[in-house]
Amino acid sequence: MGLLRRLARERDLTVVVSTHDLELALRVADRIWLLAPGGILHAGTPEELTARGVIGAALDGDELSFDPASGVFVLQAGSGGCVRVTADDVHRPLLERALAREGWRSSPVSHAGAGEPSERSPMSHTVVEEQGNGTLHVWALPTDEQTLLSLVKDIFEKYWEHIWFGVLVQGAAWEVAAPNAPERISLYDGYVTVDFGRWHFHLCIGEHTASGPELGRIRRCSRAELYRRIGADGSPTSWGVRLFNGRDEQMMTVMLPNPFLTDRQKIQDPPAFAQLAAWDELRATYLGLEPDPLDRTGKGFAHG
Repeated sequence: MGLLRRLARERDLTVVVSTHDLELALRVADRIWLLAPGGILHAGTPEELTARGVIGAALDGDELSFDPASGVFVLQAGSGGCVRVTADDVHRPLLERALAREGWRSSPVSHAGAGEPSERSPMSHTVVEEQGNGTLHVWALPTDEQTLLSLVKDIFEKYWEHIWFGVLVQGAAWEVAAPNAPERISLYDGYVTVDFGRWHFHLCIGEHTASGPELGRIRRCSRAELYRRIGADGSPTSWGVRLFNGRDEQMMTVMLPNPFLTDRQKIQDPPAFAQLAAWDELRATYLGLEPDPLDRTGKGFAHG
């Protein structure tokens, strides 16, 4: 392929190549004609087809999806779960690729080598007093695209049956239960889409270019956090995740499984502290924190 490109440049030739290797075509072709399912022909530069979402729309499947940022197809997350990979910058992607073939994905952790301090060391919380919510313990999360995508997948692929989510603001509280497991979680132009089939939602978690730099900055998640609400007796009463955009407007709150409530939000007595497994896993994966005994001292649920 390198020889063909050199000849085309040196001799001012037009070279037409028919190939099923789309990743190669995206790297070397000046213009692509893509015949999509249904006989629809798309034409444009590799960058144009990628930016328009043509490639993912035509070729994404249950096992593979197109990653616009890297220009390659990646395995969809399997059922193996999430693991931590500690390796140098050369070996880490190789290990992640091997794990992905077996259905595992790596959690977003430090790239530090063995014996080096982690960039994500255990961190303490901030105590926040919010009108209408009372006292919250808040842990800031990284807001890079990779971390937020992993977070969304962890929450909605593993715990969709036991969570409620929506927007909680003064005067409105949307507490939505997922109808089923997501049929697809995909990423395009900075937006992650969680698709349940009958309906879906979008969150801007990365660089969004289609709307211009100003709107892209406003729409993108600029603050993410784990939180727990503290009752009058000093013990936790609820646990969750919140995302905020560039204007610090709430994008979504996820109410994590609560030991004091059933999956239908009925009071559960005695508490089922095993339901804190999601909270414990998120703390360990994204903050490097062990389970906190304080989380298991509560006596019951209380509204904010």
